[in-house]
Amino acid sequence: MVAPSAVDIAVIGGGISGLGVALEAALNGFEVALFEKGPLASATSANSLRIMHGGIRYLQQMNLPRVMESVRAQAELLADFPDIVRPLPCVMPLTSGGLKSAVPMKVA
Repeated sequence: MVAPSAVDIAVIGGGISGLGVALEAALNGFEVALFEKGPLASATSANSLRIMHGGIRYLQQMNLPRVMESVRAQAELLADFPDIVRPLPCVMPLTSGGLKSAVPMKVA
């Protein structure tokens, strides 16, 4: 009898959240097993909005470290999962002044 290999973390579900958890754990040195009954990102992920924001809402709060964290995370997901993550245009209502006006959004 062959002893099963040990894993540190078992991730159930290969949707965008499961893939992100598995990737982050593996990058941090954990042995990871990912269990998915079908093609990756084909069930709940395929039937949800699957929207990943780029940190604009944090810009409106002037939380620049969080904006940069969101931008980095978005770039990593785009690079690591090009088959299931892609940029989409966004339409956003703006106000005539303040942090939700056109100027801050153009800066973003």
